[in-house]
Amino acid sequence: MAKKNFFRAFFIMSILFSFLMKVAFILFRKTYLNVELFEYEDAAQSMVKGEGFKNIFLGTTYYAPVHPFYPFVCSLVYRMNGSHLAVLVLQAAISTLLGLSVYWLGRRLFSPLVSWVACMLTLFHPALWVYTTLKLHSLVFDASWFVIILLSFMTLKESLSAARSFWTGVVSGLACLSRSTLGPFILFGTYWVMWQWRRKVPLRYLIVCTTLVLFAAFLVVVPWLIRNEKRLGHPIGIVSLFGLNLWLGNNPVASGSAYTPDGKRVLDFMPKEMSQRLGSLTEWEQNELFKEEALRFMKTHPRRTLILFWKKWFAFWWRFPQTGVQYPKMWSRIYTFYYLILLWVAMGGMMYTLFSKVHLRVDVVLILMLFFLVSMVQSLFFVEGRHRWAVEPVLLIFSAEGLRLVWSKTKALCAGFAVRSA
Repeated sequence: MAKKNFFRAFFIMSILFSFLMKVAFILFRKTYLNVELFEYEDAAQSMVKGEGFKNIFLGTTYYAPVHPFYPFVCSLVYRMNGSHLAVLVLQAAISTLLGLSVYWLGRRLFSPLVSWVACMLTLFHPALWVYTTLKLHSLVFDASWFVIILLSFMTLKESLSAARSFWTGVVSGLACLSRSTLGPFILFGTYWVMWQWRRKVPLRYLIVCTTLVLFAAFLVVVPWLIRNEKRLGHPIGIVSLFGLNLWLGNNPVASGSAYTPDGKRVLDFMPKEMSQRLGSLTEWEQNELFKEEALRFMKTHPRRTLILFWKKWFAFWWRFPQTGVQYPKMWSRIYTFYYLILLWVAMGGMMYTLFSKVHLRVDVVLILMLFFLVSMVQSLFFVEGRHRWAVEPVLLIFSAEGLRLVWSKTKALCAGFAVRSA
């Protein structure tokens, strides 16, 4: 009991320490004075001014330029406080909750110690730290949704009910408003739950519960879809950048990233005639133009498109040559070495869990499908490091298990060597 209480106290102190360290870093470095802003900021400030959700992009007004969840959160904070400091502190709190979520997801699979290691790896993850304290970006929110969605479906696997199904759907809908690449995984997760319960409950009840997941998600997302259709005059989805994102990853100068190997924007290499046309087009028309150009390239160069796709998928789990060009080279080198170790031990932890812990195999399959579907969907468009960082906290759970295996094997080898020496 004393050991359990000590671990609990140590765990709570670790969580608080990580949060206070991030807040202290923000205040000491005064990062709120020169925080890096993205297109989310324009949409949030527009709402604060009472002008609605919009920004100016490519010479025209965009009414659905980004996923809405993060800008709405920022606009609420600005209305109450009005400062970037408050949003950074909120991001520090969300990143702390992300660590807690990773811990609870890890506890469903492994020991408390392994879960705590995964939690610490998440709380002090270099990329997540940068995006939490130096940038106003949705990354830590997106990463939190990935973990929460997994926890929701695993909870349904253990205890199926109409209420839980409904709330899983609500969470899924909110997650899609933050990162729509989750959509295919939500469909798979719903089928996964149905498969687990197919012989345990009446078919009618199973259909009702799984339908509730999708229906509740639809209820959350559909008001935004209707709003976008009314604004643009056409059904556009959650964001209107489908065409642009597809073109960035599939065009004559495409490298797979939004940047060329020498660090220049792919958008700056747009053909002159295409660039001249954009200024006179509406948001919808620009999306259609980018989509048509991307599809034309893909049809004309199917082999290169396929090569680009697999290049992007590989880069999702590793890196492009231009990865890190916006950061000091030393940062990039340190992180690459750090990630290489974590990836190596994660693969070991994953393989060991799959083949040695049969009772966890179903849960591991769900997690593997999250990795597979998100990376495959993203690779249709363009890929940057932050796209993997959103799912990396889940990967760190297996990294922690892999580190445990390495430690236990090392101890066994040392003990065997000591016995032979004696």
